Amino acid sequence: MPKGLLLLEYAIQVLIIGGLSTLFFDFIHVVFHLCLKSTNSVLRRIGRWHLVHHQFLNSRLEINANLWPDNLIYHAIPEFLIQIIACLFCLFFFSASAVFSTIVIEAWFFLLSVYRRGVDRNHSPVKRLPACSNGLLVTPEYHALHHVFPEKYFGSVSRLIDYFLGSGCQIARKKIMLTGASGALGSALKLQLEKAGALVTTPRFGVDYHYEDYEKIIPLLKSADILVLCHGSKYQFAQQANCDSFIAIIELYKQVKVPALYPAEVWAVGSEIEIQPCFGRKKIKDYASSKRNFARAARVYFHEQDILYRHMIYSRFTSSMGRGFMSADFAARVTLFLIKRGFKYIPVTYTGLAFLNYFRYLFKTSHSILNIKQN
Repeated sequence: MPKGLLLLEYAIQVLIIGGLSTLFFDFIHVVFHLCLKSTNSVLRRIGRWHLVHHQFLNSRLEINANLWPDNLIYHAIPEFLIQIIACLFCLFFFSASAVFSTIVIEAWFFLLSVYRRGVDRNHSPVKRLPACSNGLLVTPEYHALHHVFPEKYFGSVSRLIDYFLGSGCQIARKKIMLTGASGALGSALKLQLEKAGALVTTPRFGVDYHYEDYEKIIPLLKSADILVLCHGSKYQFAQQANCDSFIAIIELYKQVKVPALYPAEVWAVGSEIEIQPCFGRKKIKDYASSKRNFARAARVYFHEQDILYRHMIYSRFTSSMGRGFMSADFAARVTLFLIKRGFKYIPVTYTGLAFLNYFRYLFKTSHSILNIKQN
């Protein structure tokens, strides 16, 4: 085999071994948290070992430097040893040299953490977190959320553990303002959110807000941790309902929401009509235009740092707008399934078009939101 291919194979083995060792620790990490809830005193004591780490970097994301010796003994050393044990098990499947190289890399990061007294990429004091980026790998702001919400965000290097457990988003005890709750999808989402432990308020169009008049919902926006925009219209006032009001409410939310330790979230409903042609159906031309106009704004929000924006895009489902090949309840269940795993782009589709549309959200757009609204 050519030398270049051997080196590539070797590097791939090291990456796989490293990934498996950190994933193994992530599962043990979850066990530590489960031990804290155990009725067995011995297991609770084991769980309290890990609790020291959460006191070292507390829920306000402050470093308690005086706890560094305890953090070293009860967290850093056990984490390192668990990863080494996982690496040694890999000797049954991978070359010894690749395993040894991975152990050397793990040891280097451990010694670097010791040298810096526990302050590293994932454990640093922060006054305000930016929004997490999308992707498989854990970012510093993503891991920091685990210290704010210890029952979620378990991933250390990759998010695979959170994909598996559905622990990539904190919903329980969050205050959520949801528009469009009288619609099929809105009512189904409300039910699923409340089942997940959220506190949901549902302002009504025509009563609590009107197009160009959102004064009454300002108190709700101020107190909301998550804003869910689920209202809309297929025919009448499509541009105001599906685009202008979405942008106006999001901008108002950003304006009145007091900055917190972690960013507020906005979830907004899109449609596959963003990418799908109208096939000559003139009746939905205004609807399609309004959804595409908001999609341009959504691609701006998707990359913003002061809010965490999630775009929910659906194939046609059964509602007052017409029949579809899935129910609103099914769409809501899939939506929450994906959001609980931390995804920012939520494709609920049976056509596959929503997956293609995702590539448009990968890149920042230069359109200004004000211009989008005017157009």
